[in-house]
Amino acid sequence: MNAMMAHYGAPSDFDEFAELVGDNSWRWENFRHYFLKFENYFPSPQFPNVNVSQHGSSGPVSIGYSPYTWKGSEMFINACVNAGIPFNPDFNTSNGTIGANKISRSHCLKYWVTTDFHSDIHRPSRRASVN
Repeated sequence: MNAMMAHYGAPSDFDEFAELVGDNSWRWENFRHYFLKFENYFPSPQFPNVNVSQHGSSGPVSIGYSPYTWKGSEMFINACVNAGIPFNPDFNTSNGTIGANKISRSHCLKYWVTTDFHSDIHRPSRRASVN
């Protein structure tokens, strides 16, 4: 599926991975600043509960919520909340991924991660590996 979603994963997953590989640089609090460097978040009046200070503002990839929300999506989110699943205004923060909401998406991509990894976000201790 190519929906150009922007979903970083649960902070606890980063912390668990750091523990498994014995490298604390993978802990969420140590790694999340790379997401801030990567993204250029643009706020939406339809999503006023997003804490903009938890997002980057000058990265190469624009991230935000689509201005269009399908009525079925609204109904699903409301049904989740009515069933006791908390509303999460933003999955891409230290608060984690538990809850119901739309997924943010990327717009106007200038960089892609492929088998030929190219980016101006350099981190010498990390390499993209294929096969």
